[in-house]
Amino acid sequence: MLRLNSPLRSHRALDETEGDIADDSVGENHAAVMGNAVWQPTGGVVEGALLLDGVDDYVVTEYVRDPSEGLLSVFAWVKGGARGQVVVSQLWGVNWLMADGAQGNLMTELREAAHTAEPLVSEVTITEGNWHEV
Repeated sequence: MLRLNSPLRSHRALDETEGDIADDSVGENHAAVMGNAVWQPTGGVVEGALLLDGVDDYVVTEYVRDPSEGLLSVFAWVKGGARGQVVVSQLWGVNWLMADGAQGNLMTELREAAHTAEPLVSEVTITEGNWHEV
């Protein structure tokens, strides 16, 4: 079993009720909520959620970590969306988690720098309107 002693770097529950800041509960890496996102205090899997329109709503943070620096985990609950929409990405980088454009399946564009293989695509469709733990 692989065990890491790396502390949690950032956590956003997205359970606020208003405003344009998503608080980081483990540090100072608070996020800005952009566009006309709608807070849903009871709409999430665990308490609240943030409804994004898929067009111009998003949450942006300062730099947290470059995935090439070593082991990395990203966790999110997602519901709905459209094929090709991004869940997590890095500015001027690849899409970490997204729905593929063909089926709406969870995929990642992360891979080794010299690796030219196709992106990894899951068999699980994440755009059909159910909550998914990714």
